[in-house]
Amino acid sequence: MQRYNELSNLDDLWRIAHMPQSAQRTLELIDGKIIEKTPLSWLENDTAVRLQAFLEQYLRCHPVGKITAPNTGYTLDPYNVLIPTFGFSAIQHLPDLSLNPYLPQAPDLAIEIQETVDLTRARHYLRYGTHVVWLISMREKAIVIAQWASVATHQLETAQVTACLEGGDLLPGFQVRLSNLFSNRQLL
Repeated sequence: MQRYNELSNLDDLWRIAHMPQSAQRTLELIDGKIIEKTPLSWLENDTAVRLQAFLEQYLRCHPVGKITAPNTGYTLDPYNVLIPTFGFSAIQHLPDLSLNPYLPQAPDLAIEIQETVDLTRARHYLRYGTHVVWLISMREKAIVIAQWASVATHQLETAQVTACLEGGDLLPGFQVRLSNLFSNRQLL
């Protein structure tokens, strides 16, 4: 991740993200710092595409909300814009679809595909109103579900998925086996 030194806000992020030298970069704003997000590897992208397909299939039958495309930014406040691998917003929390550059709220569910599990990002999402974060580690072939055990004390509760990822209260009835996500497929 490349870090830019100046303290920045949402307008600065939008301006810098649209400069020619930023054309191939995904930039986030975390505590007033513009940070370049590391691109996903081929294997991480493959896993993201499969999980998104499972979620889209579920949502066609159970229209409880919408998934955002990769690189969709969520404005948490003027100094924080996070871009999960993809996010989910429940139907009652869907924002007005306008031409705003970033969604004006935290996702209900943030899904982050990472090399290794990083609870720092989970805490950031949760602090701004995300209900659940799925942290998917490709190196560990594991999924950690993070949510507040106590919102008042900001005590984090995590659980590691061992066989089947379930949607919980946000996506009732959604299930996908980990073996369907962590494929050993090779390029043909």
